[in-house]
Amino acid sequence: MTHYDLFAGIGGFSLALEEVFNEAKIKHIFCEWEHFPSAVLKKHWPNGIFYGDIADLVADTNSQRHKGSVAEPEAERRSNLCGGAGRDENETLTILTGGFPCQPFSHAGRRKGTADDRYQWPTMFRVIQNVKPDWVIAENVRGLVTWNDGMVLEQVCTDLESEGYEVQPFIIPACAVNAPHRRDRIWIIAHTEDKRNRAGFREIQGEDGEVPKRNDNAEPGYSDWRRDWRKVAIATCNARMDDGLPREVDGISYSFAKWRNESIKAYGNAIVPQVAMEIFRAIKRTINVN
Repeated sequence: MTHYDLFAGIGGFSLALEEVFNEAKIKHIFCEWEHFPSAVLKKHWPNGIFYGDIADLVADTNSQRHKGSVAEPEAERRSNLCGGAGRDENETLTILTGGFPCQPFSHAGRRKGTADDRYQWPTMFRVIQNVKPDWVIAENVRGLVTWNDGMVLEQVCTDLESEGYEVQPFIIPACAVNAPHRRDRIWIIAHTEDKRNRAGFREIQGEDGEVPKRNDNAEPGYSDWRRDWRKVAIATCNARMDDGLPREVDGISYSFAKWRNESIKAYGNAIVPQVAMEIFRAIKRTINVN
């Protein structure tokens, strides 16, 4: 299995994936710009492949896609380590995850939306086009759902559908997996249509959070949402703590105590791994991978 962890932060997606699948069989390819989270990733996944600028990952995967040669020493090292950053046809499964920067849609950010220079969905989508993963999981703040009357979410889903993916968005709060805080997030799950199986996801969507289904009579590439996302009912709970991230991933903080502020920032930006674990368990049930 190959896992592309884009905008990886401190590795919440990778940690969750290893809890569900066989850790020894996973090849991790990380992309993270910030220095502190990158240090965390390199400490806990020393055998991973690391990119700082996602533009470099786009270039490498594009080169592999077109079977071109990569001359740069670092890119050559990456290629030798895991068969390149492009898709290896001999591998059984490729999963791409990414919490593309949420500041453009967050109340804590400037809320400039797609006009924000931190908006990275188009770049993430270019990697998806190059790699052609079996599964894509994207995470963002709930503000993505209503931004520009839902057109940004629609664009994300339409982009994925244009590449042959079935797309299912979910609004899942952290408290749905017993975290001691609410933290609403939109999770966008996409998979190639030949691997389609809704049964594995019934347990995590629930009756109130049922996902709008695609209208098969609609024009290709168009998502016919049957529900107003602003009215999707989700569970309520009280927020008391920051995050449900296991302490093991924070081992780096003891070595870099002076970076306390960076550690707090990294936790604040991290996904809730327990939610990702439920999604990965559903994927595992769907594809029957040991």
